[in-house]
Amino acid sequence: MTAIATPRHRVGVATEHVHAEVDAVADASVWSMDPVALQRAEARLVELKARVAAYAEDPHVGQEVGASSAANWLADQTKATRSAAYAAVQLGRDLDAHRAARDALAAGRVLAEQVRVVIRWIDQLPDILDAHRSRGSGSSFRRRRAFRW
Repeated sequence: MTAIATPRHRVGVATEHVHAEVDAVADASVWSMDPVALQRAEARLVELKARVAAYAEDPHVGQEVGASSAANWLADQTKATRSAAYAAVQLGRDLDAHRAARDALAAGRVLAEQVRVVIRWIDQLPDILDAHRSRGSGSSFRRRRAFRW
């Protein structure tokens, strides 16, 4: 009898490769390591993690364990703190709404902390501009969703 292989998700396979590569250098000397390359890789992994966290917003995810929210489910699955899980889910939502930010983080051109700050300020622009206009400045500011990354 031939066993039928269960198809594996590409992200799961890629994650296994990351683990294998990190295991391979566990005892390697790091004296000549470029910290920028490592930081870029970390940003790319954060984007991937945020996408997975945002997926947890699907109503069926976590239902079988009775999770009251995506963040609670994620915290339970990963043993992360609730605040870290909520931050990951929120970042996933924000990246979903701001494609340029997601692309920049996925490419490792920016850090997660930078993305969070820029998105927060972009999302507040209408309120800031409306308040500025109501003071009668007559300014011609326009909201710009497409931030140049």
